[in-house]
Amino acid sequence: MNPRKSSKKKLASLGYPVAVGHGLIGRVDELLQTTQSKGKGKALIVSNEKIYGIYGPLLEKALSRKFSTERFLMGDGERFKTLGTAEKLLQFANDRQISRSDMVIALGGGVVGDLAGFASAIHLRGIDFIQIPTTLLSMIDSSVGGKTAVNTSYGKNLVGAFHNPIGVVADVATLLTLPKRELVAGSYEALKHGILSGRGLFGETVAAVSGLLNFKRSDFINGHDFLERTAMMVADQIAFKAGIVLQDPFESPDRFDSRSRKTLNLGHTIGHAIEKVTDFKKFKHGETVGIGMIAATEISRRLGLLKPEVADEISDAIFAIGPLRSPAAMDIASVIEALSTDKKRIGNELQWVLLEDIGKPLIMKGSEVSVRLLKSALTKVFKRIS
Repeated sequence: MNPRKSSKKKLASLGYPVAVGHGLIGRVDELLQTTQSKGKGKALIVSNEKIYGIYGPLLEKALSRKFSTERFLMGDGERFKTLGTAEKLLQFANDRQISRSDMVIALGGGVVGDLAGFASAIHLRGIDFIQIPTTLLSMIDSSVGGKTAVNTSYGKNLVGAFHNPIGVVADVATLLTLPKRELVAGSYEALKHGILSGRGLFGETVAAVSGLLNFKRSDFINGHDFLERTAMMVADQIAFKAGIVLQDPFESPDRFDSRSRKTLNLGHTIGHAIEKVTDFKKFKHGETVGIGMIAATEISRRLGLLKPEVADEISDAIFAIGPLRSPAAMDIASVIEALSTDKKRIGNELQWVLLEDIGKPLIMKGSEVSVRLLKSALTKVFKRIS
């Protein structure tokens, strides 16, 4: 299944095809016909042991009809998305003589996709890569848009490159094997798109996420209706992000309007700081985005930007997804200090993504959010989550 007709038009103009459906991994060789790939050379599969164990043999079988394959398995989790892991992958690619006529295929979630994309961007100054996202979060967000990066000791995603894939294959059947916590984490990111887009996608996402989080295994095993609905939601989510990326592909520092790519970072300012303070070990990325969105909503309310009833509606929708892991044990001062490394800084000033309404994001200078207000808002949010 491909995205809806309206979505296909937007996605096609990104310069690479995006296939969304179920049962696609076993047909990757067919789907590559729609990319720039000439179907020759080697395919270097980058994954982790768990995901490769489930989908690797199926993917290799499909690829073997046109490619010879190599595989590199990295550790599972944000703490492995580092320059050290990237260097190991680059050394592996060099040892296996991966050339500019070959490609990298990222099979996994956002960590795998970000690292594989970054390595493909700098190996031989850039080679082709394909994204095969296997988590909800990576399907709707990190696999589309060309951002690749690794984490460092001084911040998240501060070393990276814009490097578009030549194709994305989102097989929603892979959600069958996701732990509930992964689905919940991805659902926060999906709700973020809904909040940014407007009432239409917001309502659709709230309903779809509720169904996704309460599915029965028989929904996947005994019929395709549930998978079709899930694929449609994923396609609509991708189409929304594509529409933003098309207007601001490289996240211009000079853009501050509601269609700036910066707005996609709603919830990420506090979220990234929490990840850094906890050394990327306690939370899933989507979980910190959920916490960050509640914080951004509270800050927006306190600044008089967002009506209290709308702030409550957004917060209630976030909490309805699932219980967030408690940030109560964290030192708020350390979280605020970690904001100094946020990649959205322009000069010496932080840029906040806040809200005036559902569908009306606002980019605000850091000087307009006082430390006192920020501490008070985070104290309230952390206490409520606890």
